Amino acid sequence: MEAVDEILGEVTQTISQPYSKVKKGYTYFENGDVIFAKITPCMQNGKHAVVHNLIDGFGFGSTEFHVIRGSEEIVPEWIHYYLRRKQTLDAALKTFTGAVGQQRVPDAFLKDLEIPVPHPDTQRQIATRLKAQLAKVETARQAAQVQLSDTRLLRVRMLKAFFAELYGAPKKKLGDYAETTSGSTPSRGNKLYWQPAEIAWVKTGEVAFAPITATEEAISKTALAECSLSLLPPKTILIAMYGQGKTRGQSAVLEIPATTNQACFAILPNETWEPDFLHLWLKASYQDLRDLSENRGGNQANLNGALLNALEVPAPSKTEQPTVDSNHWNPYSNRPDRSRIRSSCTAVYPPTKLTRRDLCPPRYLSWNARRCSMVDPCRATGVLTRSTLRMIRTHCSGTARRKSSTHD
Repeated sequence: MEAVDEILGEVTQTISQPYSKVKKGYTYFENGDVIFAKITPCMQNGKHAVVHNLIDGFGFGSTEFHVIRGSEEIVPEWIHYYLRRKQTLDAALKTFTGAVGQQRVPDAFLKDLEIPVPHPDTQRQIATRLKAQLAKVETARQAAQVQLSDTRLLRVRMLKAFFAELYGAPKKKLGDYAETTSGSTPSRGNKLYWQPAEIAWVKTGEVAFAPITATEEAISKTALAECSLSLLPPKTILIAMYGQGKTRGQSAVLEIPATTNQACFAILPNETWEPDFLHLWLKASYQDLRDLSENRGGNQANLNGALLNALEVPAPSKTEQPTVDSNHWNPYSNRPDRSRIRSSCTAVYPPTKLTRRDLCPPRYLSWNARRCSMVDPCRATGVLTRSTLRMIRTHCSGTARRKSSTHD
């Protein structure tokens, strides 16, 4: 699945394997097929593409793809861009089936989906225009990403410099002056633990240097009582002890009562540190925390309660901490100035509009008609709106978020 770039909507990585290894347990597709991610969150995130340049003209990928094949009357790029529309993805979202966290778009959604069918030459012309526009959108997005990267680097350096000025302040061991805890994951096999969804439940992927005001999943009161979980109060600080990519070492402030999984380390409100001050220090110490766990050796470079409880944290008086935070928080905010990004993107590529005639031809076609065919399960997604300006905003402010074989 990672072989499909969710922003570009293209296969950007390829892996060659002997046919004997992929002929079973994978999804078959051919050059020109459209692969559409069926499982959440890949469906919403943009994991779909038109596949090209396959060795011998065919390949294999994840079973989590729907495969759609065009015909003489419908070109693959036209199908691809229509599926990337936000309206199409929102409609697909409403058809999800399966358990929470493993929900999928059923075959019936694509089989029954109606799409405009102008003349194939018109389809190609529109697809070519959209590809050129999206290339300029990507150029603007990359320029904005460079600016954001420079801003984040500056913020980290300034945070480090600020806390270096507190070198003379007393330091206290975190575990000696604050109550800390972790959580657990209730059994997925027990529906009583997940229904009704009553209490917010935080996963490490949601611990991302931003206030936590809502969660993707929730547990029942039964799970809270039976699964070694504590209901954490607002202003609890969370640290991701392990997780993929950049997750490990990230922190966040709870703004709602919630529980967590076992990979989150929780620091409850206490009399030694103001929550915002402590979170600011943890943000400045992000790389130090990652280095601390990597130096442990072993197969997994994870943090744990013992390492975090032993942290020596600057502890100026509590009356000084709010002043410190209010004077230094905004300049180092993790949130980008989206208005500036949008302005710069618009300057790179002024918005244009497709005509209603281009986007709404009069004829429609059902997927289960004879003009195009549905092939085995496969999947992917993305967002495409009618206005180029909206596309720029989506790419710059929303998702700043491969070829014989494509894998999960």
